[in-house]
Amino acid sequence: MQAQPLRKIRLAGFRSIRDMGEGLELRPVNVLIGANGTGKSNLVAFFSLLNHLMIEELSMWTAQSGGASDQLYYGSKASRQIEWRLECFDGPDRIDYSTTLRHGAPDRLVIAEETLAHKLSGGEMHPERFPNGGEESKMVKWVNAAGGVWVRVLWRLIEHTKVYHFLDTSPTARAKQTWRLADNASLKWDGGNLGPVLHRLRAEHPDRKSTL
Repeated sequence: MQAQPLRKIRLAGFRSIRDMGEGLELRPVNVLIGANGTGKSNLVAFFSLLNHLMIEELSMWTAQSGGASDQLYYGSKASRQIEWRLECFDGPDRIDYSTTLRHGAPDRLVIAEETLAHKLSGGEMHPERFPNGGEESKMVKWVNAAGGVWVRVLWRLIEHTKVYHFLDTSPTARAKQTWRLADNASLKWDGGNLGPVLHRLRAEHPDRKSTL
């Protein structure tokens, strides 16, 4: 079962992102460009949260990111929870992953709701609700249970969703330094080998280079 790229994100209550409304439609390659303070870095941080949630390290990520209140829109006094829904498709089949995180004492994020729903082509959505109330995802316990195949599809999807953050545009940025042409196997998260990767694409995959 081959997971397709993530198709849509609906996110609310996370850092500077109050509510995405109908959500953000995604394609296989997505580029975020905008002025400072528009939420680009916070959307990137959401994927970091998501990856740590998948490996039962949400509490560690929260602590290292400044605490739960810093993750909530305008802090815990203004917002009490973070909500999201991810939509993806495996061919004609659909997979949705919805989660609600709430602020808990002393300053932690607690999973209030976690649901994975799947629909075969032409069928109805079948939700799998995981136990809640703790600081870590319970999905890992469901991998070998009924419906576990859909959990494995979701894991593979999130694992294969790569985020690159070219935040530094100063003269000392890694993307502006001298490169080794052989350092072109895969693009580094900060664009530190952007030149060699583009050179390889132009030589070996000119159609993909043109797409970029």
